[in-house]
Amino acid sequence: MRRCQKKEIRQKGTTDITLLLIVEIYRTWGFSITYLLKVVGIPSSSYYRARNPGFIIAGEIHKRKNRGYSFNVFGGTTDDEELEKLLIYISNADSQLEEIYYLKFLGSKKLSRYILTYYGIRVNHKKLHRIRKKLNLVGKYKKRDKHPVRRSTSMKVTEKNQLWEADITFVKTREEPAAILTVLDVYDRNVVGTYVGNSCKKENFIELIKLLIENRGRPQFIRTDNGSQFRAINTGIFMNEEEIAHEFGMKRNPNSQAYIESFFSSLKREFVENNEFLNLDDLCKKLNVYLGFYNNLRHHGSLNYYSPTDFSEIRSNYAEVLVKL
Repeated sequence: MRRCQKKEIRQKGTTDITLLLIVEIYRTWGFSITYLLKVVGIPSSSYYRARNPGFIIAGEIHKRKNRGYSFNVFGGTTDDEELEKLLIYISNADSQLEEIYYLKFLGSKKLSRYILTYYGIRVNHKKLHRIRKKLNLVGKYKKRDKHPVRRSTSMKVTEKNQLWEADITFVKTREEPAAILTVLDVYDRNVVGTYVGNSCKKENFIELIKLLIENRGRPQFIRTDNGSQFRAINTGIFMNEEEIAHEFGMKRNPNSQAYIESFFSSLKREFVENNEFLNLDDLCKKLNVYLGFYNNLRHHGSLNYYSPTDFSEIRSNYAEVLVKL
């Protein structure tokens, strides 16, 4: 069976059922199913689903009907119309100084968990995505290149303040560029501290760590990249005095600080790309709101869809996190 036959079948307007019958006939002659499905242009999932007699009714593939409601935690149901109103309400939030503003930029899995937590509606993320797509509330997908996989040793993080990761990113404002130094606790993904300024020097890093030690406690490890602020002699002296093991990531390998890099990816996608900053003060105000959203409302897939605050309060006694060095 040649590839040119695919065009002839499409031109004749052959139905999907007829194509499936053609595949079945040629399959009995010894042709590979994978090859046949590729020739006729039918996805393998459609083929195996259609082979189930329960899905073929009157010569057509049966499509499951939408029931029009979702169950809730109160023992009742919530109509899809009410769910649509809630999604529109979330999408219409326009104040960048409110945490709810950033919900519209989340994926459907995280948003479905938020709706369950705060509204008690049990809606599957696939259904929620269909409704968001129907309302034109789904953002355009951006394809990103994958990083090459590198093998490394691992450690288990089982408690707070065992491992912190710190790094610096830069954001443009109308007046001047700004440096954002962030420290993240790997155990619960909590952003424990930030510094914002025109630049970030070793003194700023040391002062921030001192403040965090007073408020949160002393970490066992701090992992950074090989920036000059972190490799400075004064930084090393401070780490030795505080008895903190300072780890440096591998050069040209951002995966060695995967968690802080993941946070910066979310920061730029959900916060920076959807805001405009007049100056440092404006950036600080809006950043404080986003960090409150990130720590308290944003559900993380790696935390079993808890927010960092909820995870820290509920599961800190027995959860273990595998961390790549």
